[in-house]
Amino acid sequence: MNPIGHVMILASAGSGKTYALTNRYVRLLAHGAKPERIAALTFTRKAAGEFFDEILKKLAGAAGSEAAAAALAAEIGRPGMGPAEFLGLLRTVTEAMHRLNLGTLDSFFARVVRAFPLELGLGGDFEVLQAHGARLERRKVLRRMFAPGDGGTARQDFIEAFKRATFGTEEKQLGARLDAFLDEHAEVYLAAPDRAVWGQADRIWPAGSAWLVAADAKKRAAAAAALRDALPWATFSEAQRRRWEDFFTTLPDWAPGAPLPKPVAYLTGNAFKGWPQLTEITVERKKVPLNPAASQALRALVSGLVGAELARRLETTQGMFAVLRGYEEVYDGVVRRAGRLTFADVQRLLRPDTPDGARRLTREAAAEARLFIDWRLDAQIDHWLLDEFQDTSFGQWSVLRNLIDEAVQDPAAARSFFYVGDVKQAIFAWREGDARLFREIFDHYNEVQPGTIREERLDRSWRSGPAVIAMVNRVMGDAAALARLFPEEAAARWTREWRDHESARPQLAGYATLRHAEEQAGRFAETLRIIAETGALERGLSVAVLVQKNSTAAELADYLRREGGLPALAESDLHVGTDNPLACALLALFRVAAHPGDRAAWGMSR
Repeated sequence: MNPIGHVMILASAGSGKTYALTNRYVRLLAHGAKPERIAALTFTRKAAGEFFDEILKKLAGAAGSEAAAAALAAEIGRPGMGPAEFLGLLRTVTEAMHRLNLGTLDSFFARVVRAFPLELGLGGDFEVLQAHGARLERRKVLRRMFAPGDGGTARQDFIEAFKRATFGTEEKQLGARLDAFLDEHAEVYLAAPDRAVWGQADRIWPAGSAWLVAADAKKRAAAAAALRDALPWATFSEAQRRRWEDFFTTLPDWAPGAPLPKPVAYLTGNAFKGWPQLTEITVERKKVPLNPAASQALRALVSGLVGAELARRLETTQGMFAVLRGYEEVYDGVVRRAGRLTFADVQRLLRPDTPDGARRLTREAAAEARLFIDWRLDAQIDHWLLDEFQDTSFGQWSVLRNLIDEAVQDPAAARSFFYVGDVKQAIFAWREGDARLFREIFDHYNEVQPGTIREERLDRSWRSGPAVIAMVNRVMGDAAALARLFPEEAAARWTREWRDHESARPQLAGYATLRHAEEQAGRFAETLRIIAETGALERGLSVAVLVQKNSTAAELADYLRREGGLPALAESDLHVGTDNPLACALLALFRVAAHPGDRAAWGMSR
């Protein structure tokens, strides 16, 4: 019988996830696990550092106090352990610090590649590029591609493809635009380098698309003329008439790929609210009936606008493929083949299930060495602790899957698998993180043997008071409302995982309310009204307002200063730690001390 067991924990925000992780680690130590045979992996260096610090604090506290030792012993299921035993565990951990497998997934994967370069098909020395180093290599590649007198037709083809991919936005600051473009799309290309999946209409709509059929410019012009003739002009108010006149005046100025003029966007958006029947349309907050001819013409016109935009996006996507392929062909030969890999390259190199068509970094024979690598790693690690698992990608999981299979299926029941996270807080979808993996792994192992992985939940928040928790439960736990607002599958998955939260700090006072405004101007005005209503500044309180973008924060701060006379400040405008060379040098020294492999920090600290 495994005294540790395999555990999945769904931990809500502020419910003590780090506390549960550190308790798990200490519990493994208390049951005789060697620190170097425990792999504890998370997503950021900061989280890994906090995890390690908390382990040391917990052990040191228990080693120096009978009461702390008794409390920790009870929490880890080892009653009777005293300060002497915890002091022994603390000494064991500190002596094994240089051998610990405690860090980020990226760093763990990099260590594996460094340990098995020949098995993975890498010849000679190689290095894993930090962010700054990767950007320098990119600049070298671009300089080579745009070198005077070199490239000729290939360079011109690349520029033309970039124009197609960005629709003219490259005219100013080409280097910055290209850099941002590669940041956003290069990894997508490496995952799917097949031309057939980039901007091919027959692949997206095998049965054809009615939108694209209506995209012809002549058809749009004819539909606009028919709509103008069929509209009931005599019934319009003066404001409604101006809306329609502005619509027809600005419509010819629009080109696919450009933002719709505001008058066109206004009526097009209202048309979609009545789509597809379009027997009426709201103009200036009043519903206008449409006769059959006007309805048909408006449907044709709106369909043409959508179709033209889709056609432009298909062309843009094809241009993106051409740009990325041209860049990658040079980058692969100049950088990767020279042994300089990014963390993304490292993960791709280790994947045993590289998708069909995806770019492999080494010879095919390297894939056969994966089982040997797994066998070696499996002999070194007995226990797996994975943090923030809701942001794990299927690619990352494929690297670890064989190893965790062995731990879960260990016939001696001496090994373990533990993962924790919250599917409601998944934020790494842009890095292919997929929250569905959280539950799928649990179901997979328990389908083979029910009860293999035990499910636990942490729903008591130590961060928020009862007022906030009550609002969260009311909004996020309304299954009927979610079913109306979201696709059936998404709503069902959310409802399956949701449990009402509770506050672990009932003594906290507070007030929570949900208010709504359609437009940004309304949200700004409501923010100012709330600050005035609460009288926070008069009472000497600070007020934090959270928005999604730095640009919105700057606009809101300006509005609050201008309209409310408030001393508002956008924190995105503050760079206290990096606004002078001395501070930058000191920060670089700290980074070097924490991570000696950070070459960019070494350079800045000299």
